[in-house]
Amino acid sequence: MDPTSKTLRCVRLNPSDPDPALDPAAMALPAEGDTVSRAARYLITRDESLLVFREGVKPTWFHLRRLSAAWMVDVLDGLFSQPAQRLLAFRASCHAVESGDPISVAAPGSKGARFVAADAHHGVSLAPDEWVQEIVDRYGLETVQELGRVAIDLSRLPRSARGPFGFWGGSVASP
Repeated sequence: MDPTSKTLRCVRLNPSDPDPALDPAAMALPAEGDTVSRAARYLITRDESLLVFREGVKPTWFHLRRLSAAWMVDVLDGLFSQPAQRLLAFRASCHAVESGDPISVAAPGSKGARFVAADAHHGVSLAPDEWVQEIVDRYGLETVQELGRVAIDLSRLPRSARGPFGFWGGSVASP
């Protein structure tokens, strides 16, 4: 990933539904010169170079946009609970999922698209609730919570920072 990019491409790595393309054995080992597992380091940095995939299995990439500072303060910080903040951040940040069956959210005012974003506020448009439910139905609520936390961290970090990203804490039971 280009650390100066306005978007971040990442895979899900949560206890309920990690990306099945990930090689669990390789992700449990540290990268060369590191002391923690690739999975643990990936959760902190979201650095794609740490990911090891199973041969012949394509990952599902979630594309997260940076959210404006004004939107973060005016809209997101006004929510009391962290799970609600993460869900709203996901709606605002994730508008594309690249997989075998890619889906995306169309720009506000688009016609004929399955998911159409609401008009922007402080430069941030919101995906509809149906979009979030589609993601939950495919990948689970914990994925929305995880990626919502990543979106919040991405938007609070300086543009050139590669982390640290925090642990989302979860609002759903993990096995």
